[in-house]
Amino acid sequence: MSRIGATTPAMMRRIIKSTEFVESQRAPKSADGEILEAGWLTFRNTSSFVIPPFGLMQLQANTNQAANQRIIEVKRPFAATDCSSICLVNGPYEIPAAGENSFGSAQNGPTFLLKHDGGSYPAGTRLGWKVDSFLATLGCLFCVIGSDSLDTDLVRVMLDSSTVTGTVSTAIPASEATGGLVATTDPTISYPVKTTGASIAVSSTVLLVPRKGEWLALKVC
Repeated sequence: MSRIGATTPAMMRRIIKSTEFVESQRAPKSADGEILEAGWLTFRNTSSFVIPPFGLMQLQANTNQAANQRIIEVKRPFAATDCSSICLVNGPYEIPAAGENSFGSAQNGPTFLLKHDGGSYPAGTRLGWKVDSFLATLGCLFCVIGSDSLDTDLVRVMLDSSTVTGTVSTAIPASEATGGLVATTDPTISYPVKTTGASIAVSSTVLLVPRKGEWLALKVC
């Protein structure tokens, strides 16, 4: 038996208002009129490079709003200026280089699926920016909490801003000239680091502090 629905003017106003709100959160339409994936974290790729699924993106220094669309602009890492330590992680779709179809939706967290550069990164490893790449590598933005079989070179991570202690294995030059290496345990990893003061010799114990998307070494003893 068929059913006939009924509504009221007040209910229709609520439905229209809700629909307008949802549509205001969507990414703009592609060239063929298709509505791209909706999401709270809509972004636009401003670089001339394709963003891979689950790629690590760096924020531009500004966020635009156009035609009621809240757009976060992203670029290919890494620049230690402006929003240097602020990142977004792409969702499961490849995002074209800057152009009409260069919009996507970032993952909301608190856990993220993150594409890395093919290294061996067991649970507890800290990952971050890779120069001229959307792939993650050893760094200080995230902590690996496990691997994921959805795709190759994919790990599950959470944001982590905690400090790390370790021992200098390659001397760290003074005043951020270039980087050295600091060895840690549990897991056993050697992280690239810099320092702002005097050089730090091999075998020194240091505290690693996240700063502008990079590890900064402070000598303990």
